[in-house]
Amino acid sequence: MIQTAFPEHPLLTRLIAEGYEGFAASALAERREAAWPPYSRLALLRAEAKDSTGLDAFLRAAATLGAALADASVKILGPATALMARRADHFRAHLLIETAARSTLQRFLARWLPQIETLPDPRACAGPSTSIRSK
Repeated sequence: MIQTAFPEHPLLTRLIAEGYEGFAASALAERREAAWPPYSRLALLRAEAKDSTGLDAFLRAAATLGAALADASVKILGPATALMARRADHFRAHLLIETAARSTLQRFLARWLPQIETLPDPRACAGPSTSIRSK
């Protein structure tokens, strides 16, 4: 059983008409054209702070540092507000890093993350809470 608010969505109609194999082949073709996983590698730098202005400044500075270190094969997207932008009196946002090869992503992260740790603190006393996850 599938419950949806969008019964005419093309992906759903393809799933119903062609079954899982047809749906999966179509979804993979779209991902290949868009260069999204599994045809690329992503990392997410997530940050949070009590001050949204400081958080935005931190992520913009991190993006600027990343752009200076990255070659043409690395894309830095954002900053973007997290899906749950504010929780427990903290604002959350992130940067998405995209590249074709895992090795390129790992080399970039090895150079970039130490630079991020030197950025000014948006919360005055301690650095923003950050985490990185890659796929």
